[in-house]
Amino acid sequence: MIKIDYEAIKINLKLIEKNNYLVLKNNAYGFGLAKVLEIAYELGFYKFCVLDLDDAILIKRLYESSKVLLLGMIDRSKLYVYEKYRIEVSLNDITELKYLYLHNIMVQICLNTGMNRFGIRPNELEKVVSLI
Repeated sequence: MIKIDYEAIKINLKLIEKNNYLVLKNNAYGFGLAKVLEIAYELGFYKFCVLDLDDAILIKRLYESSKVLLLGMIDRSKLYVYEKYRIEVSLNDITELKYLYLHNIMVQICLNTGMNRFGIRPNELEKVVSLI
């Protein structure tokens, strides 16, 4: 049986700038989302990134005033959920803007810096900013 040392996690989190988004994807990297979130919030973190919409909703239900950024592609069928819970989304493609303009959803631009997995291409950035 594996035992997780949450005191070590607390010590490590104390070394991180509190104003950054804390990435808690994949169940806080297997350490347990709810427990790591509790520790982080007690230490003054209030901005979090996750990959899963259910995780984003859990965070907003537990800590309503927190900011949550949902990484990955935008699910058009969930726009009302993003809006309801004030979940920020990662804008990965210029075409996603046409689905967002009728919704009150915060957007963070994901810039493709060369790995070509996700993100707006640098040559599209000016157009994206002007559309926003």
